[in-house]
Amino acid sequence: ALSVGGASQQVSVVGSSFTSLAGGAVKLGNVDDERALATSPERMDSAFRVVDNTIRLAALELRGAAAIFAGYVRDTTISHNSVAETGYTAISLGWGWGTHVLGRQTFMRNNHVV
Repeated sequence: ALSVGGASQQVSVVGSSFTSLAGGAVKLGNVDDERALATSPERMDSAFRVVDNTIRLAALELRGAAAIFAGYVRDTTISHNSVAETGYTAISLGWGWGTHVLGRQTFMRNNHVV
């Protein structure tokens, strides 16, 4: 439903409702190892807020999609969302094995998953 990346910054998804989706609801950032290690701020996916959203019946056809996916992101908050009835998982945070994104950390807290 919503994909934000390509060195996007300061994006908020607040108070939205996503229902009956073939895939995931919100995809943030990238899965590109080179961009994950970027040290130049203009190449970073950062400062996202996903707060107070309702997601229901996600990933009905693309069963491996997360309702909320955040790949290589910095300074991101995912909180106070309600996620129910997903095909795979409610929230997938991070990507890769052994690659660490530099910069402020990402936080996920106080989400309600059913």
